[in-house]
Amino acid sequence: MAAGAIRQGKHEGYYSVNEETFFAEKDLVKDESVNPPIFRTEAGERVELLTERNYVFDIRAEMRAGIKDWVLKPGSVVPETIRNKVISEIESRKDDISVSRPTDRIHWGLRVPGDESQTIYVWLDALVNYLTVLGYPSECDSSQFVHVVGKDIAKFHCVYWPAFLKGAGLPLPRKVLNHGHWLMNKTKMSKSLGNVVDPFALINDVGINSVRSYFLSEGPLTKDSNFELEGLIAHHNKVVCDSYVNMLFRITGKKILRDRTFIPGSSLDPALISAVNSLSTTIRDHLSEYNFIEAFAKL
Repeated sequence: MAAGAIRQGKHEGYYSVNEETFFAEKDLVKDESVNPPIFRTEAGERVELLTERNYVFDIRAEMRAGIKDWVLKPGSVVPETIRNKVISEIESRKDDISVSRPTDRIHWGLRVPGDESQTIYVWLDALVNYLTVLGYPSECDSSQFVHVVGKDIAKFHCVYWPAFLKGAGLPLPRKVLNHGHWLMNKTKMSKSLGNVVDPFALINDVGINSVRSYFLSEGPLTKDSNFELEGLIAHHNKVVCDSYVNMLFRITGKKILRDRTFIPGSSLDPALISAVNSLSTTIRDHLSEYNFIEAFAKL
């Protein structure tokens, strides 16, 4: 606000109470099963057209240009499909960003300093927490942050957050990794719909390593995946137990490791050693790019 980036204004748009955000009509789904037809979000939440007074963030043309330059920098926003959508959002955006809500409608949350009639917008509040929870400014370098987020909130992390950072004179993140969704019955998981999976129950059933490797190896960045318990169990039995654990016992047996502490170099084929080292380097390269699918495929 001191830098002139925030001012009072008026905002109009389709608002979802459950998702706490305004949507453009182009980003909504028209539900014609009711009369008259209504608009819903991708998750099926109903929206209403609102006009209200609040505080707005001035995302001016030169700021949008700076954000676009950052998005175009190789590796800053991945995957490519999401980066293209973010660029389209930046180029088509003409409205300021609403950063507060009337307190009589949103009574919880932090009040705008000096104006008790307004509550700070949940995304501005939440995004700032990413800095403060890591000890900013004394204990971290925000320019090295990597955001790992769902594809449906790419706009907030790749447009809103960079705009807020620029407005405050702070560096932008190093990378924003936007992953696809895990679906349940081919529908996006939602607490309101109740089609969710308890990860702690899965861990109790098959163990944390099987849960981790299943989701990392089966959840590609560029598309959604449908969760099925049978798939997790099959991964646990065939991949983790039959392959990884079986291999572990074989290579740590006394025939290979005499005292299970070192591999006698003279007894191994140099070509085998080279192949293993090459595989390790390849997998590390994939992991450094957060390409977990390819890393697991190489195993």
